[in-house]
Amino acid sequence: LWQGLRQRLGLLERLPVLRATVLDVRCWHHRRLQRKDKFWTGTYCCAEKPMHCVGGLSSACQGHGSVFTGTKCCLPPPTTCVAGSMNGCDGKNQLWTGTYCCVDGAQQCYPSAASDCKGPSTSFTGSQCCVPEDFKCWYASNCEQQGASRAGVNCCSQQM
Repeated sequence: LWQGLRQRLGLLERLPVLRATVLDVRCWHHRRLQRKDKFWTGTYCCAEKPMHCVGGLSSACQGHGSVFTGTKCCLPPPTTCVAGSMNGCDGKNQLWTGTYCCVDGAQQCYPSAASDCKGPSTSFTGSQCCVPEDFKCWYASNCEQQGASRAGVNCCSQQM
């Protein structure tokens, strides 16, 4: 198997990099799914770069640099994928995979209604409100008065 892979790639020094990025799922071996950024080894779908993979559907896994493996939707990191809904996951920095709502960047997410997801840097997934990972969050009810964003029952703001 590795000998055939070496011949296909033509670069022996590139092999360890590709072995390190093998995805944890099998992918469809179909010509329309073959792209420059992935290939089929006979057992695994391999990506040329690290990806964050979650359950998804081929019809939904489109855009944001996504790659569909046959069972999973893979996005370039940093990406945070959490529970949500197709209708709620509609922001420009979001992608609905068919199973999860993925938000660009490292995020911290809290259960929330859309009405409780307000302020700068918030992203509503359909069931959760996400803010950047480097935000400090605390339980409070008067977020706007404190100049913070509301994320569920939390107030969140960028750490100074």
